[in-house]
Amino acid sequence: MVLTFLIVTDLAILLDVPVLRPVLGFLFLTILPGVLVLQVLRVHQLGLSERLVLAAGLGVAFSMIIGLIVNSVAPLIGYTTPLSTISIVISFNIVFLILAALGYRRGMDFSFNLSRLQLGTKEKAFLVLPALFPLLTILGMRSINATGNNTLLIVLLSIIPAYVILVAVMHRKLNEQIYPALIFPISLSFVLLIGLWSNHIIGLDTHQEFLMFATALSAERWQILGRGILDSCLSISLLPAVYHSVLNLEPEYLFKILYPVLFSLSPLVVYTIARKYIGGFYAFLVSFFFISQSLFFWTAALARINLALLFFLLAIMVLFHSNITELSKRTFFIIFAASTIASHYSTSYVFLFILLLTWLGMEIRLIMAGREKTPLPPENSTSEEKSQKPAALSPITALSIPFRNRITATTLALFFAVLFIWYAQVTGAPFSSAVGFVRESFISLGQFAVVEARAPVVAQAFGQEFSHSQVPVTFKFVVNWLTIALIAAGTLATIVQYKKVVKVSNVPDKPDFLSSKIEGEYFVFSIVCCAVLAVSLVFPYISRGYGMERAYFQIIGILALFFGIGAIALARFLKLRAHWLMLLILIPFFVGNAGLVDQMFHRPTPVLNTEGHYYNDYYIHDQDSYAARWLRDNADLKQTRVYADGPGGDRLVSQALMYRGYDTGLLFEKDEIIDGYIYLRYTNVVNGEFFGPGGKVYSLTEIQDKFAGKNKVYTNGSAEIYR
Repeated sequence: MVLTFLIVTDLAILLDVPVLRPVLGFLFLTILPGVLVLQVLRVHQLGLSERLVLAAGLGVAFSMIIGLIVNSVAPLIGYTTPLSTISIVISFNIVFLILAALGYRRGMDFSFNLSRLQLGTKEKAFLVLPALFPLLTILGMRSINATGNNTLLIVLLSIIPAYVILVAVMHRKLNEQIYPALIFPISLSFVLLIGLWSNHIIGLDTHQEFLMFATALSAERWQILGRGILDSCLSISLLPAVYHSVLNLEPEYLFKILYPVLFSLSPLVVYTIARKYIGGFYAFLVSFFFISQSLFFWTAALARINLALLFFLLAIMVLFHSNITELSKRTFFIIFAASTIASHYSTSYVFLFILLLTWLGMEIRLIMAGREKTPLPPENSTSEEKSQKPAALSPITALSIPFRNRITATTLALFFAVLFIWYAQVTGAPFSSAVGFVRESFISLGQFAVVEARAPVVAQAFGQEFSHSQVPVTFKFVVNWLTIALIAAGTLATIVQYKKVVKVSNVPDKPDFLSSKIEGEYFVFSIVCCAVLAVSLVFPYISRGYGMERAYFQIIGILALFFGIGAIALARFLKLRAHWLMLLILIPFFVGNAGLVDQMFHRPTPVLNTEGHYYNDYYIHDQDSYAARWLRDNADLKQTRVYADGPGGDRLVSQALMYRGYDTGLLFEKDEIIDGYIYLRYTNVVNGEFFGPGGKVYSLTEIQDKFAGKNKVYTNGSAEIYR
């Protein structure tokens, strides 16, 4: 079967067959490697959705790892373009055939056991509408980009929460197997919105990231370019170059769509983690809570960050999964941890910090117990062995028995070794940057009481930086804090009912709202995640340099479980149905972050409007791209500088592929002479607005003197260039 698939895919790639090449090529890189690894390691006690998510995560990780190996080895044997199509196809075919041969010798069932997926007519009918959500996203974005009409998008963003409510009404009559099939289209349709906004790159750092990809693509080889910390992120350079070699999609389109499609799997990871403890239905609502996060919506503009977050969540999922053997857990954890490190430096440092504190917390427990670790019975032990009653133990000793340490000193040492080698020895800049970051973080403690020393988002989180007269802003402020309150309530309820909720003894008794008790190590891990969020508030420099919102989004996939537990605990106290309490907060939370409340009060938001700050700053018009590419093809950029406003500089990076040679501040400096090209984008020409340093908006009349003696050398009606 593998051989047949490889032959058909190779022919589609080499003959460049439309549609077939990108479809089969995506499966070739994203699914096949993971399926083969699962086969070799005999991982067969998983559900269909779990196997697909794990296979996809392993596939992306292997595409990056194998791509790096090929990139490093090929030049040693005289092949200077290791990321070319021929090189990638041949190398990956060899690896896949070796894995297939090993899997064949292992004698495992290769199928995904689709026969286990038993959905009735009612469940199949439920899948029809969500299957249309991604199509509505595509049509809606085409409409807003072409005509400015947002009707289809508003319909989509209204149907999604209504559909979730319908699922809640009918959940007792639905097969639990349907939930993953519902989560994925909702996730994909929501995360694609920013990706399909404009025909070009969206975001801030995204422009520099795309330049890294374009450089690797042009050379057909990944190299350290001396561009600082971005050199360490294979997720934005080598990985998309590998995908382009196989899929052959337009580079900007590939870069905009690849990361949202991959990250759309992350809610399924959150669902898998939560389902183990609170069952399928509540896990579905918890995953919808994760989808509703504002940074989930912005995935297309956070390429390296959110891909690293996907690997982080997968690493935690496999570490605490009950149906994966210890050997496979260690193997998968190492793969996903290494992939996190190769994807994004900050996410990796936070990951290391969480692992270190969790390990210390577990060790302190064992020291308090005054004895060596006592392991649980092996996961593959017989029911008789598991049912044997332990000898009488002291309360502290009994408290420590069920803690099987998955995070060990060896795990930490290996994680740090990979991180140190990649960041300090290979790429260099991220490790030096981290040392400086830690130093500045401690120095910033001297400004602990100064609110202004923190990032604006911290003040906004506490309601100090916005006008309460703006109803949409106040609405989102209140709803966001309600979600945090539920997480806090769930954490507090777990602490109060510690012996009932967390595995602190071999007694099987548990609350009826839990499918399984929470492992002590996962609980400690979660408490550490709460501490990380607190640290991002306490250290002013961290709030500015890394961002409280990034720290929150990284840990929310772990703490989402306690959002569900908090709702259940509070609902029991108030004598309400837990899912209705969750929906009472979840639906407004989604509606607020999706921009529907802003629309009701005529406040411009991303995606839904063709005006406002986000549109003028982030949206790249085709005319902007044409003008930047004209500069690239016709101007002597090595000898002459280009001047633009801040967003204009971003367009020069991604559209003209300019790493340096442009200035975004001199246009706004008085008495400074401009000698070079002036690049004017759509907003500069049509609206007469320029975005200067510090976010100040200038009018054309304020900088008119900069055009004295200049000639218009290019215009397309909406973008211009002067010389």
